[in-house]
Amino acid sequence: MKTKLLSFTIILLTTVLIAISSAQDNTQAGLPEGAIARLGKGGINIMRFSPDGTYLAVGTDVGVWLYDVASGKETALFSKPTKHISSLAISSDGKFIASAGKENSMIQIWDMDKKTKTLPLNQIIEAHYPVESLAFSGETLISVDRTSQIDHWNVRTGKNVLNLGCELWKLTSYNA
Repeated sequence: MKTKLLSFTIILLTTVLIAISSAQDNTQAGLPEGAIARLGKGGINIMRFSPDGTYLAVGTDVGVWLYDVASGKETALFSKPTKHISSLAISSDGKFIASAGKENSMIQIWDMDKKTKTLPLNQIIEAHYPVESLAFSGETLISVDRTSQIDHWNVRTGKNVLNLGCELWKLTSYNA
């Protein structure tokens, strides 16, 4: 009995050691020659550089990955609760990053230095419809949803400070 237990333990340990030693970092696996790293996990949908060029934000199906450009190292993952990030904006002072997706109406604002959400109690902004585009103007975040409604949000409070119903699709051109 002791021989069987010892044999089983040796086989189990050998299997675990082989699995560990052959595991690869999936950010490096299968890269073309000269490539440094694989960005994000999940499908990449959008990328934005910080205004000073030190960070690269990558919006994926998993969340927003933040990379240090000089080192190529991942510095943060902004994920919960995120889905399919397709809109990103970084404030002009590089303090905030906002993310949203076409599949939901959630807008999240993150503090780039602290690598956390900025809104009180991890509040999430709920737009009226899924968001198509984001932009910052000072400490105001501007969102455009799929109905072309434009909302202005206070970055610190998450409150809607201005709402413009805009029907861009009805604009027509005039022939001269």
